[in-house]
Amino acid sequence: MELILVPFGIVVAALLVVGAVTGAAFKFVWIVLKIIFVLCFWWLLLLIGGIALLRSVLH
Repeated sequence: MELILVPFGIVVAALLVVGAVTGAAFKFVWIVLKIIFVLCFWWLLLLIGGIALLRSVLH
């Protein structure tokens, strides 16, 4: 009986560890993506605003 339970326990433990690591990695990647998205969004807004401002000044 123990011969079946030990490998099963190891597999379950390994799956839990992999799940935890994957979850942490996904959370980290999600935070990084959000930061990049916000920065790109603000950069685009500044660029559009800057171009509009330049056009209004030049014309």
